[in-house]
Amino acid sequence: MKTTDMGKWISGGLLLLLATMLVYMRVIDFEFINFDDYQYIVDNPNVNSGLSWNNFIWAFSSFYHANWHPLTWLSHMLDVELFGLNPGFHHLTNLVLHLCNTLLLLMLLKKMSIAFWPSIFIASLFALHPSHIESVAWVAERKDVLSTFFFFLSLILYVNYSLNKTGLNYLFVALVMVLGLLSKAMVITLPFVMLLMDCWPLRRLSNGEGPNYYTQLRPLIIEKIPLIILVLAIVIITYLAQQSGGATKALSALEWGDRLQHAFVSYAWYFGKAFLPLSLSVFYPHPGTWPVTFVMVSVTLVVTLSLLSIWWFKRFPFLFFGWFFFLGTMVPVIGLIPVGGQAIADRYTYIPYTGLFIILGLFLNELVRYKATLLKPVILLSSGILINMLFLTWTYLSYWKYDVRLFAHVLSTQDPGYSAVLERRERTASEKEVNPLLVEIYANIGISFKEIGLLDEAIIHLQEAKRINPNYFKPFYGLGHVYWQQKEFDLAYGEISHAISLYPQGRGEFEKELRMIEAMKQATSKKNDNK
Repeated sequence: MKTTDMGKWISGGLLLLLATMLVYMRVIDFEFINFDDYQYIVDNPNVNSGLSWNNFIWAFSSFYHANWHPLTWLSHMLDVELFGLNPGFHHLTNLVLHLCNTLLLLMLLKKMSIAFWPSIFIASLFALHPSHIESVAWVAERKDVLSTFFFFLSLILYVNYSLNKTGLNYLFVALVMVLGLLSKAMVITLPFVMLLMDCWPLRRLSNGEGPNYYTQLRPLIIEKIPLIILVLAIVIITYLAQQSGGATKALSALEWGDRLQHAFVSYAWYFGKAFLPLSLSVFYPHPGTWPVTFVMVSVTLVVTLSLLSIWWFKRFPFLFFGWFFFLGTMVPVIGLIPVGGQAIADRYTYIPYTGLFIILGLFLNELVRYKATLLKPVILLSSGILINMLFLTWTYLSYWKYDVRLFAHVLSTQDPGYSAVLERRERTASEKEVNPLLVEIYANIGISFKEIGLLDEAIIHLQEAKRINPNYFKPFYGLGHVYWQQKEFDLAYGEISHAISLYPQGRGEFEKELRMIEAMKQATSKKNDNK
């Protein structure tokens, strides 16, 4: 490669990093949010005490919070060891990993022999797409950015292996893949992606015709058997971890027909959000069932695009690669395998959207190759897309600074009657439908308001949480603390006592608090008597 050509790639990469930093650098002023951050890091004694031999053993042996990702736990411990519980530095680590992932993707695209400008466009979409904010600006989603680092690196190493098939090169691929699997189970799709790369751009297979095709395919599958064995081991461990935390119950209750419907609708939903990322939210409550029209349109979309990508493989191999990259890497989180409590989430797109970005980037490049006069319109279109993504990311990122702002955004987009709650009025007929899963968000924002001293707002949201689900302990427990803070000891005692009846597992801690409330009540009473 010419020096000038290499300089172009380096300059492009550095400019992309600078643009991404300018957009995301605000995260160093962001706080931890009351949505896994405290459970994972702040209130987790095995993490908030930093690195130690006991914590190292815990990371590999624990199914804490229904997860098994030891390398991710160790990265959080290292942050605590270096920076304490300063949230800005924890956010900075996520940002640095995101910047590294952007560079690794650019390197991978270059290895795949994709031209410079389409590669820059694709990597820019990855760096600046608003759906990726969740993986970057949420400390608890360290597992996304960390596992993706090893995902892209392993693919780069796989390209090296395909060009020089030595045992050492294969070992490098396997070791980096293991590091990815220890970060998050999402990386289990790597052998499948490698097989896709064998089709294109590595072209280790013919065009899918003739008897030689299956002769070529067999050794490619056999060479990946050791990697598949590693994947199966991680699948079993992850399922056991999710099962131990009850995360498989919701989807396990669904029939396979319902799971398939949900999978098709999810694919269509993610596909739409890739190109029109509006009304994003950290929480999308599952509707339970999908309208038949949604299902039919979704099935038609997925099947049609799959058939077209196969039909046009010879002419547009990037369409086949990108589409099945998207479909395949989504499988662990699409709902077919009952793992994870949330059916749809922006963070699930961090790796899979790369396939769609490749399709868009190379499709625009094909337009210019087909007709040179389209160069200016394509430049304007691609520039407009990136500017739009940058604006949406800049805007949505601001909601992540405080959990109160984030949760309020969720409720404003997911609950049609949220304005009625804020205005303290009865919901209208059109506002009465509220998804019961939003009780968690109402409870969390209420507790967050309490933490910053806005007690009236805390009561409003916690009372709404109680109305949505009177059998959930958290709103009662939160209200108990609000009343305690207001020195309404009888009300506080009653709310926390009721929380115990709903959540017996917390009896030990809750009863300590009841004794403290009783003692404070008596002390206040004596103080008033002395006056």
